[in-house]
Amino acid sequence: MAANGSEGTAGAAAPPSSLSAAHEGSLARQYSTLRVSGREAEDELMESMLARFASLRNREERLAAIAADLREMEAQRRAAGVAPSDAEVAAFVILRESADVALEGLPTGVAPIQ
Repeated sequence: MAANGSEGTAGAAAPPSSLSAAHEGSLARQYSTLRVSGREAEDELMESMLARFASLRNREERLAAIAADLREMEAQRRAAGVAPSDAEVAAFVILRESADVALEGLPTGVAPIQ
């Protein structure tokens, strides 16, 4: 005597796949398309990051050139015994603020020197 209807599972065949072969193929194609799209998005992101780093490198080079010019002007004025002009002090302040902002990865708002 079987209790609770447990005798029906012993000889039963495995259940058929819940997805047809065509449906599985369709899902596989969709997944492949998704993976390709994901790679394209990753490639675009990588290109964007590389462009950003190149932009930062250009900005750092411009700031370094300005800083070198200011140091040279300061050395010449110091050698001549002349105090820095208001324009030189303003340039130094702008340079320092631009460098701080650039290091934080924010736009400096300074137009490129042509």
